[in-house]
Amino acid sequence: MYYRKIEPLKQIAWFLNLSKASFFLGALSIALALVISSRKTATHPKVQKTPNLKEKRFLTKDRFNFNSLEKKENNRMNQTPIPLQEKEVYLKSGEEYYIQYIFSKDHALVADEPLSVGGQNKGMSPYELLLSALAACTSMTLQMYARRKNWPLEKIEIKLRHEKIHAKDCENCESQTGMVDKIEKEIVLHGDLDEAQRQRLLEISEKCPVHRTLTSETKIFTKAVSQF
Repeated sequence: MYYRKIEPLKQIAWFLNLSKASFFLGALSIALALVISSRKTATHPKVQKTPNLKEKRFLTKDRFNFNSLEKKENNRMNQTPIPLQEKEVYLKSGEEYYIQYIFSKDHALVADEPLSVGGQNKGMSPYELLLSALAACTSMTLQMYARRKNWPLEKIEIKLRHEKIHAKDCENCESQTGMVDKIEKEIVLHGDLDEAQRQRLLEISEKCPVHRTLTSETKIFTKAVSQF
């Protein structure tokens, strides 16, 4: 009877010893796994996801504000408000001070004033647009003429400057009082051109249509309308 009572106690003790051994082995396995994992992390640090180009544009507050405005402007620019013909333009003022949206039949652009006069510098100023028109017209006229003459004109560079001067300081001006507008135009002609060809091209540069418009009598008729 005594043997029968002792035998179950031995079995329970053996089971407890086995459980302790299993627990110890389990804890050891977890510890080894943690050590291996920490070594891998130190050797190969976690690489952060590189933001794509679209995400990079919005990483900073300044870029976010600029791109939001730019996207807003582009959406407006892609919507021509009224039908237009060639040699017609339409302008619509923006919500922000001095910004102007200008449309032609197939194109659009933004005009603005520089920061120095209260604008946001989001586009060329009116006088810069005027100079751009003269420069583009001059270059196109020279290219047409050189092509027709089969002259080796390879490339054209033009720099223009506008300022107002006193009429008394202008030797060739008709007006002798007040202020007059002065535009300086500098041209670089690239190509194997002789001196006679270069001089002739300079003469042709003053015959472009925009140059003639600016230097001839021009009438501007203004009237108010209810809508377009």
